[in-house]
Amino acid sequence: MNYELRIMNCKSNILKILSLLVIFLIILQGVSFSATYYLDAVNGNDNNPGTSALPWKTLNRAYTWYSGPGLKVQEGDTVLFRNGDYGVFSENSLVFGIPFYRNNWITYRADTGHTPTLTNIDITNIDQWGGAGNGFSCLIFDGFEIPEAVAIRYTSYVQVRNCNIRAEQSFVRDDQGNIIQGPYAPYVLGGAVIGTRAAHYITIENNDISYAAMGIDIPLVTEDSNITIKNNTIHRLGQIVLNLYVKHALIEGNSLSDVLTHRMHVNVKGTKTGDFIEGEILTQAGTDETGIVHSGGLRNGYQLAYLVTSDNRFAEGGGTIIGSESGATITNITKIDGIHTDCIQIDGGGQTDITITGNIIIHNGGVIKLWVRPGGSAISGISFENNLIRGSKPFYGQADVESISVSNINNNTFWCLTPFDNEGITHQGLIITNMYNNIFACQIQEVKGRHTISNYGNNIYWSEPSWFDSSTELVYQPIEDLFVDSANGDFRLKDTSVAIDFGDPAYAPVTDIEGNTRDAFPDAGCYEYGAASLKGDINKDGKVNIQDVQCCVNHIKGTQDWGSNADVNGDGRVDEADVQEIVNIILKQ
Repeated sequence: MNYELRIMNCKSNILKILSLLVIFLIILQGVSFSATYYLDAVNGNDNNPGTSALPWKTLNRAYTWYSGPGLKVQEGDTVLFRNGDYGVFSENSLVFGIPFYRNNWITYRADTGHTPTLTNIDITNIDQWGGAGNGFSCLIFDGFEIPEAVAIRYTSYVQVRNCNIRAEQSFVRDDQGNIIQGPYAPYVLGGAVIGTRAAHYITIENNDISYAAMGIDIPLVTEDSNITIKNNTIHRLGQIVLNLYVKHALIEGNSLSDVLTHRMHVNVKGTKTGDFIEGEILTQAGTDETGIVHSGGLRNGYQLAYLVTSDNRFAEGGGTIIGSESGATITNITKIDGIHTDCIQIDGGGQTDITITGNIIIHNGGVIKLWVRPGGSAISGISFENNLIRGSKPFYGQADVESISVSNINNNTFWCLTPFDNEGITHQGLIITNMYNNIFACQIQEVKGRHTISNYGNNIYWSEPSWFDSSTELVYQPIEDLFVDSANGDFRLKDTSVAIDFGDPAYAPVTDIEGNTRDAFPDAGCYEYGAASLKGDINKDGKVNIQDVQCCVNHIKGTQDWGSNADVNGDGRVDEADVQEIVNIILKQ
């Protein structure tokens, strides 16, 4: 064997040893002196040792502050729940007098093949004495039915994953406690399915979220919000899908749809005679519209609140509204005021560094609303890429000064009306830095001088906007010919589409809406024609590197959920063999 060959073999062996060492060290991160316990609401007993064969019974036994005999759940431990209703998960520092400061995760997870219920999750970890600050909860909830919402307040490090979450406590009921029926039932009051306040490092991933006024409500900007909302289905709501007063947020891969104002109360202003009876049927003379009296939604200055039970609300200036039992009426109707709807509302000012990417958003109303109230702080650093938008107002700002800065609007597909609109606000609202590679399959209705676009190109429009650049951009009709089947919601590019290779690579995201790698000649729109996913690229950033190894290890540990992406070798399991596969791919690069 010659000298050069020996050197090559030596290098090869060193690489193999290093690769095994890397795997060992990374997997070692997931090895700790932790325990796994089991809960069984039907067959368990709290005097048991908490093993698979002899599980505990109640949630109280699985809290870290349990003080009875036997083993106790500690940081780093996992508790697996079998079928049953375990009641409310409540961890409130106001009850204990001090906040929790944990250094490692505690995982509460559904056992394989089971769907346990937590009535709701209520976490408050505030330092009421003004000491070192709010606590670190370090709690993971995975795989539960949660029928009465999630509240996360004054804390850091909470994950909610793979759960089916509703807000049934917000359903409108009669005086017997029965859910009021109608074509838009269940009707909902205010509130959110998931609500936070002063919460940091929160992950909401792979959940089904439905039935409330709002899907996720984050109502208070704090210095380091760091919120991840990823791969959720959020739907069947009455007002807003995401209400975001946040800094540093990732909104990725979600399906947002079915926001309907008819699920909530409507207020009527006019001249009232008599007193309406709660729950009685209402009709309006001269129309086929009907409603149900719901005084719980009545606002000051209005004479009636009702729930819609026909295709449309009562008409302003229309005929007399009559109560079927009371005979009470409202005439001279001057205003019918329902709840406004938006899919994503970034409201209040001061938000920054929010990435909205890879989402499918369907809403016949405002989709992304950026709103700075008078006297509010500027919104900045909004990035909007690889989204599929079907709605009437996909992206609009509302401000009385030039105070809404959007860094990127790239590679989105809009199938809708009015991509930019300020609702008639006098001064500029949106300041857009880059707008490239989009498909605007819509009529653009401009309010001139009320938005600024610094750099743009390689966009395809249904109609020509005032900023049109004929050297790089295109007006194309019939624009539906770009897509496979737009009439049935398939906005992938057909093989003859002019959008193929139309994009500018300098502004194209590395991957498309499905996580497939874009090539050197990227397409316009959110879908890349003929693209395939990159093996080993778990986090879908277009590269295979040590970050993907870490993602795979985190999936094995249970601190992240990368779904089928983590099964790199395709054997139906995610384990050390997938880590080795990723390392092998890296070594071959």
